[in-house]
Amino acid sequence: MLRKEFVNEVFRKLEESHIYLYHDISKEEFERQKNEFLEGVEALDELHFQAGMLKLFALFKDAHLFYEGLSLNFVNAQIAQREREFYVVDGEKIFKIEKVNGHDIEEVIEKAKAYIPYEVETWAYRQIGVRFLNSPRALAMLDFGEENADKVVYSCEGGKLIERGFPTEDEVKNFKRKPLYESDKYCDGQVLYIRYRACRNMENYPFKQFVEEVAQSCESLPKACLVDVRNNTGGSDVVIRPLCDYLKENNIKTYMLMNEATFSSGTFALASFKEQLNATLLGTDAGQPTRAYGNIKWLEVDGKKFTTCERYFELTSAHDENAPVKPHCIIKGFDYAGVIKPDIEIKFDLQDFYNKVDTQLNESLKIIENDIGCMKS
Repeated sequence: MLRKEFVNEVFRKLEESHIYLYHDISKEEFERQKNEFLEGVEALDELHFQAGMLKLFALFKDAHLFYEGLSLNFVNAQIAQREREFYVVDGEKIFKIEKVNGHDIEEVIEKAKAYIPYEVETWAYRQIGVRFLNSPRALAMLDFGEENADKVVYSCEGGKLIERGFPTEDEVKNFKRKPLYESDKYCDGQVLYIRYRACRNMENYPFKQFVEEVAQSCESLPKACLVDVRNNTGGSDVVIRPLCDYLKENNIKTYMLMNEATFSSGTFALASFKEQLNATLLGTDAGQPTRAYGNIKWLEVDGKKFTTCERYFELTSAHDENAPVKPHCIIKGFDYAGVIKPDIEIKFDLQDFYNKVDTQLNESLKIIENDIGCMKS
């Protein structure tokens, strides 16, 4: 399929299937930018053609739109983010990044944002940290490196130069993913902790069974529960319902720990627990606003896959009466429109990377133990 034909067919199908594609950009303006891209499309190499496609998708400002025309590679770099700054871990120290492959970090950030579909900047910065700053191919796409490069060079504060290459076969082979959910108890069992990393059931161990077993393991009914949804980028919002039911039926005071990578069904959990349990939210801003598109469906043109969104959601009682489409559901978890924010901010501590501690979790537990008057034996 010719490139012009491919581009037009992709966006024809996207427009046909998306519930409201032009919510942030007019169709006329999108067509203008698409046609500008098409004028020189045949002269582009494959990398920059796919980069152009990503940039067009990003114009719609819908973070649930994914285009899989470009396969990224990643070096073995541990990138940390705190607010709008990025750091790289080197041994037992962490250094603020000033340049990437010789290019000023601010220049890299601003250019990368044009290739990321996002609704709030917290999500854009999160994607830059996990998909751009550690990928030679992504940096080459932005003209900040070579496509066949096997390393990324970070220039850091104090003149520190750090190079990172691809992980070895053994490192890849020995990498172990953490379970999607796990539990712990604090304050002599008075505080139940649930880590909920994704809104999906584990194979042969559904979340409902997990909740039942956790409840049975408690010697006495917990006074409080902390549900940790940091880095939970979604899945199915129904998976977490057994936990919500258990906490509601037993009148257990509920808290949730969130961050900039709490997204999609991860934010649905925040809204639902806020609405039904009056949960207290701790941590940092989420990666999604209270109004968003979702319920993705995969489409394909000439072997390239991409998503569309079939529903519009409002997670706020501040209902938009002038919304151009009817919301699939309204969860009145928040009384405002905009990025989902914590009730109590607890910032990420950079030192945690090499001190092997979790400041956000520890500070959350202090707040909870103080609230419930926790008495340790």
